[in-house]
Amino acid sequence: MKKLILGMAILVSSFTFAQKEDANAKLQAAHKAAIDAFNAKNYAAAGPKFFEVYTLLKTSGQDDKTYLYNAGISYAASGNIPEATKIYEDLLSTGYTGVQTKYTAKDKQGQVQEFDKAIWEAVKKSKDYT
Repeated sequence: MKKLILGMAILVSSFTFAQKEDANAKLQAAHKAAIDAFNAKNYAAAGPKFFEVYTLLKTSGQDDKTYLYNAGISYAASGNIPEATKIYEDLLSTGYTGVQTKYTAKDKQGQVQEFDKAIWEAVKKSKDYT
């Protein structure tokens, strides 16, 4: 019975790992397509791809509205004003300003590292960082 339970746990964890890899692959592909389309001035293709990147990140718990902003810019540049307006109104209603705060600390070797706010709060109390 223990072998069966262990086997099921391994099987479930491998499916979860495969799903994460699949989601990461989708995210990277969408990001590359968005950047490539934007750089090629194909704004009509870039808008939906930036929105896809935003959606994929949001479902993984990262609400990075920069990609939503980039989608709005792309939609506006392509002439899709109704979609751009919808995105801009959403950004305004959530208080998006575009300002980002980066939390960094320098370790004893002089290397600057970036942290999220919670870890930075702990790191700044450490004697190992300045």
